Amino acid sequence: MVLAVQGIGLVGVAAMMFYTYLQQRRGNISVRGFVAWLLIWAGLGVVISYPSLFYPVMETLQIPSTADFIFSVGLFVTLAGLFILHSRVTRVQKRLNKLVEDDAVDNPLRRSEE
Repeated sequence: MVLAVQGIGLVGVAAMMFYTYLQQRRGNISVRGFVAWLLIWAGLGVVISYPSLFYPVMETLQIPSTADFIFSVGLFVTLAGLFILHSRVTRVQKRLNKLVEDDAVDNPLRRSEE
């Protein structure tokens, strides 16, 4: 049973690695993003393949099972990614507002003469 779950998990990790590769080839993610995602998928593959490597960490953090450990790490990574994404969107929004303000000052709308 455990080997079947590990096998399904590893197939999923391999599929996501391939999908990440396709997205990089299509130009949808940068090389930096590609490497970051590959490291994330590889790390998940290691946790799925060798869960006993993480037992000392899990005992220290008092996490009872490998699934709880994966979910906890996944939640942390998701929240960290959400924070980074929020920071970048806020920065882009401020830059866009500045560009619109500068353009409005430099090129005011003129009413057509009737």
